[in-house]
Amino acid sequence: MQTCQGHIIFVGTKLDAGAAKYPAADMTKVREGLAGYDQYIQAKIVSPGLLKFAGGDKAKADHALSINECAKQAAPAGQALEDLKVALHTMLKLAKLK
Repeated sequence: MQTCQGHIIFVGTKLDAGAAKYPAADMTKVREGLAGYDQYIQAKIVSPGLLKFAGGDKAKADHALSINECAKQAAPAGQALEDLKVALHTMLKLAKLK
């Protein structure tokens, strides 16, 4: 799902770059639709998945959730994104260790 969120961010930057070319009302519709989908992914898939992966320990999952939220604001691309995914999964794995 992080790939989907990465695409949402990518499209958002493309919208920023092309804002003058398209009607403002249409740009607003696209942004609102993408923002809603991003919120859905985060609330229904990513956050519960991270919590489950951390064994239900919200305190341990919070660090990974926080970094995931940061990544939504400034998502890397390519290998950096893949490395971030590995880091998040590893953090959750370590959080499961007692």
